[in-house]
Amino acid sequence: MNEKINEKNSRTIGILSLVLSVLSVVLVLAPISRIIVILLAGSAILLGAVEIDRNRRGISDKAAKNMAIIGMALGGISVIIVILMPLFAGLLNTGRMNPKGLDIPRIPRPQRLKP
Repeated sequence: MNEKINEKNSRTIGILSLVLSVLSVVLVLAPISRIIVILLAGSAILLGAVEIDRNRRGISDKAAKNMAIIGMALGGISVIIVILMPLFAGLLNTGRMNPKGLDIPRIPRPQRLKP
């Protein structure tokens, strides 16, 4: 059971988790589909969990574990931001909006003249 750690391949999953989570945090602020950010962050969290399990079994080193923990944390933060962003956008919206999101000024109806 004493497997020698291959330094070249031992950090790949941790690095990938970190890169995907940083990408999801950057894209959460861009006006793109939220599902893309959730998929990236979910992948980062999943890969981080795999890397932590590999470290527990002695297959990877501590640096890969640290990268995986950071990747999982950033992935979780981006998922939370994606979920809370529409809520805060709705709370900050104080003007009248139509369903398309454009302000519509209210124009009073003209009064009918009685003959």
